[in-house]
Amino acid sequence: MFIITGWKGYCDCGMRKYVLTAILLIGSFLSPSWCGHIPAIYNFGDSNSDTVYDSAAFGRVPSPNGGVFYGKPSGRYSDGRLIIDFIELAYPFWGDDGRPDGCGHPGFEITCLKEGTTISIMNVKYIVLDVNKEAQILKLTRHDYLKGWCPMNFMNTTLDFKLFDFVTGYENLTLVYGCTNNTFNNAPNFTCSIGESGSAYQNNGYIKVGAHGPGRCNANVVMPILSSQLVNLSGNLSKVVEALREGFEVKWKVDMEACKDCLRSEGVCGYDRMSNQTTCYCPNLSYNSLSCPDQAPKATEALVRILIEIPPCLGSLEDYTAWNNQFKCGTITAGFPFWGYDRPEGCGHPKLLLNCSGSNTAMEIMNINGSNTTMEIMNIKYRVLSLNSGTQTLRIAREDYLNGTCPSEVSSSTTLDDELFDYGPDYRNLNLHYGCPANSFLGAIPGHFSCTIDGTTNRDAYAALDESAATFYLCSKKVVVPILPIVTSSQDFTNFSKVEEALRRGFDVKWKVGSEECNECMGLNGACGYDSSSNRTTCYCKDQSSGSKT
Repeated sequence: MFIITGWKGYCDCGMRKYVLTAILLIGSFLSPSWCGHIPAIYNFGDSNSDTVYDSAAFGRVPSPNGGVFYGKPSGRYSDGRLIIDFIELAYPFWGDDGRPDGCGHPGFEITCLKEGTTISIMNVKYIVLDVNKEAQILKLTRHDYLKGWCPMNFMNTTLDFKLFDFVTGYENLTLVYGCTNNTFNNAPNFTCSIGESGSAYQNNGYIKVGAHGPGRCNANVVMPILSSQLVNLSGNLSKVVEALREGFEVKWKVDMEACKDCLRSEGVCGYDRMSNQTTCYCPNLSYNSLSCPDQAPKATEALVRILIEIPPCLGSLEDYTAWNNQFKCGTITAGFPFWGYDRPEGCGHPKLLLNCSGSNTAMEIMNINGSNTTMEIMNIKYRVLSLNSGTQTLRIAREDYLNGTCPSEVSSSTTLDDELFDYGPDYRNLNLHYGCPANSFLGAIPGHFSCTIDGTTNRDAYAALDESAATFYLCSKKVVVPILPIVTSSQDFTNFSKVEEALRRGFDVKWKVGSEECNECMGLNGACGYDSSSNRTTCYCKDQSSGSKT
């Protein structure tokens, strides 16, 4: 029995061909193309000792969501425990034996090694720890640091920003090699032999927070680390090991809309390297197209599709009238999936409540027609500045930063509910650091402002873009807020009004709820709603009753 589930952990290529056979047997009923799926196989245990889930390189390794198979202990996996897990790892990925190069984007080749499933980015190899296909996020850890601090080559973690972005919540950590004794006081240190033998300083290495050059040392490597773990790193090497073991997340940026059109037409996505664009492989047809032509369904198939795909109607004329109302507040007009004001709760998704409030005389730029629309996302209140139903895009700004960079209470960083929203394509992360120590080093950095923050007497604060955020790890509080590219360089911080303008103008998010089902409903002259008990889109139709969208 195999369990089809999420893709993370390590893979064992010795078992690959057997699982691949199983996948291809299943895939023959699902896929019209020769683009198969890459399996991820998991084995845990260490060589010739019953360590269960412990790894020599990283200590305790979490189990994936898969099946556990017990057998006679042998060789490397001495506890007799074999965990096997695989999914349909499809476009934009390709590689190994399962998917030829035409099945995926050139920058997304996957390889199965004994250490795990790997991907190379900018000539650096990474172990893939986890993947979230819906959010398009990979969790990675450096392959060259699996067994210790001393890689063969010293290369920074850098991304191809045409294909990937760093996910928010990470800072830079620098490992410096080949230093003289006591080069960095109070920094975690380690030993590592590099360079020519006999060198008096070849064994000294240090770990520094932030992105730094080698200085008087021989080499350096910069890599990301979770921001939340920085406070635990001072002088503690084991904490650094643990933080690097956790890896970091990146979001891939390949446009999946063309692939969705292909899948809806019963094709399989691939990549045409001649035209450098997504292509669609169709049953018994050539590719070089973005979707497959319609095929006349059999009578029984047509009947089943009618029964399943057409959203039946629900409710009375009164329900239809209420559900067909639009939310109107100032310049904002909204229908499904939003609710609030003149739209009852069942008119939209439970987490997409819009509120209409009175004017805010302190903010004339946002005070249009005397009313403001607000909403909450992950317990943070936002002003809705614009709404585009055609592109399913909101422009929102944090309420607590509309009047400046010193809110009455410093809350948490901006995060989105990944099931409901994606960030828009054009934004930067603005890092606001509060309660910073007053010293000459920070004082020379642009973006300084004064702010009294709860629980600290230190009024020094700084605004910085994402690439320089690690400099401020000694500050007591940090808030990350996305902004449009109004502020793009450190020079922009010399005019602090530009920073405040960027916060007022907000950033774009795209909502992901039920647009396809709602379009079908409106095609029947229905009004879309949401059934909270079944967590699905519902269609309210005039003078009809029964059922809901399945």
